[in-house]
Amino acid sequence: MVTLMDVWLGSSSSPRESLGEAFKLCKKAIALDESQDLPHSVVGSIYALSRKYDKAIIEGERAIALNPNSSTAYVWLAMSLNYAGRPEEAINSIKKAMRLSPFPPAFYILNLGHAYRETGRYEEAVTEYKNCLKLTPNNIFAHKGLVMTYASAGRYKEAREAWSELIKLDLKMSVEKMFPKTWPYGPEHRERYIAALHKAGIK
Repeated sequence: MVTLMDVWLGSSSSPRESLGEAFKLCKKAIALDESQDLPHSVVGSIYALSRKYDKAIIEGERAIALNPNSSTAYVWLAMSLNYAGRPEEAINSIKKAMRLSPFPPAFYILNLGHAYRETGRYEEAVTEYKNCLKLTPNNIFAHKGLVMTYASAGRYKEAREAWSELIKLDLKMSVEKMFPKTWPYGPEHRERYIAALHKAGIK
């Protein structure tokens, strides 16, 4: 998971090599204990980052089959569903996770915000991102989510205000940096969000 997070956070000098190493470690974990669900969830995320969405979802479903009471497994599956363009299913999966874990960590709330954003339910997305920031005020992904949501909703003044908060956390932030090559959504998403940010006056 640490190796995978190097890619998520953009701190890996070679994302391809990091994903390969994470995949190898997960496969080793599975070989040592086939009953564990978490390695399958992580493998699913690796596939999602490689935009192999069908494989990502299969691994996520396998994790849940191994441990139907794992709230984490439902959230990891939801992430893959969202990236695959199935955000309504992602919302349902995260809500199952929240029923299993009534005091959800920020990670769950963040991904619910992403799923709402992808369905165009912008008000609900904003609410979840703000809830996430109450728990983790410096969560850069929640700040990014707010910027994208406000811009997509045509709320340009709020998008610029959210951008100002984001660059306080990362002075080197740019529109290009918002959407690295490892961004797990398809290229059409990237172009749509960049266009919305430009309309908001964010360059």
